[in-house]
Amino acid sequence: MNCIGLDVHQTSTFGSVVREGREVFRFEVETQTESLQERIGQIKGAKRVAVEEGNLSDWCKRTLEGIVKEVIICDPRWNRLISEGEDKVDPVDAYRLGLLLWLGQLRPVYHANLELQQLKEAVISYWQSSADLTRAKNRLKSQFARRGLAIKDGSLYRAEGFERARQQLEESWGQTQIVDSLFEQLSFFRQQQAERLRHLRQQQRSHLPILKQLRSIPGVGPIVAVTFFSFIGDPWRFPNKRKLWKYCGLAVKQALSAGRRKGYPRRSQQYNRKLKHVLGIAAQAALRCQDGNLLTETGRILVQQGSDASCVRRTLSRKIAVIGWSIMKDPQPYREEVHEKTNSIS
Repeated sequence: MNCIGLDVHQTSTFGSVVREGREVFRFEVETQTESLQERIGQIKGAKRVAVEEGNLSDWCKRTLEGIVKEVIICDPRWNRLISEGEDKVDPVDAYRLGLLLWLGQLRPVYHANLELQQLKEAVISYWQSSADLTRAKNRLKSQFARRGLAIKDGSLYRAEGFERARQQLEESWGQTQIVDSLFEQLSFFRQQQAERLRHLRQQQRSHLPILKQLRSIPGVGPIVAVTFFSFIGDPWRFPNKRKLWKYCGLAVKQALSAGRRKGYPRRSQQYNRKLKHVLGIAAQAALRCQDGNLLTETGRILVQQGSDASCVRRTLSRKIAVIGWSIMKDPQPYREEVHEKTNSIS
């Protein structure tokens, strides 16, 4: 079995072929589809390829599928032999990656199929456009605030409200070139967000039934549902809910030595930031619901018991995550009698 480690860069890719724990040869090839496929295809025998998670890892996986037996995209934080090695040279890194593959010491990173990956990219693009729009609003608002015009409502971001504020600024400051430019940027980012939202809706058409069932969870709206679905991907890759919580940033890590606890439980730093963000949005929305559902009542009980806001938000986020996870495994709309065990306070 040929274990091939690849160190992929924007212009060139370094590879190392390991057999029986020994490096057979190294190679360098351009980072292009035809060149990489041709060079890997020239290696005789069964082949397994390892590449570290990065910007080009998904491209590399889809490029080599069908040519090799297996492509493993691994977690670079797990590869201490590479990250803490004294010699940081691309061919050496490729060899170490191939050696770890032969030893079976790599931790694979989940990558969805092409259709789901395209949906995930559309979700990421939408959230990026939302962040751009928020930054544009903050820049525009800060320019007026610096001149003593503190506008607290959202009228500044509409044409009529901006024109009124612009006239006040012109009377007090004498020039408006900066705010005019910032408002043009705001209009551009608003249009860009609308375009990416349309693209996202097109990408999610084939998943509308499961997304509709996810939206039946109290507090879960269309954007939260599609974000949760696209980032979770295969729900069966989580063996239990604690693994799911860890991935969503809702778990704590502990240190035990000789049966004694060391320090205090702390939040894990290795998690999906976007998932934690949208689950927090859903938790806050569920707390505001007026239909008397079990999730909302759970949150209100915690508030009455004196729990702080972060504890309430984390508890509801955990419950929403587990409910969404169970719906993806067994598609059916949210029903309290079915998910009563999930909603119990733990």
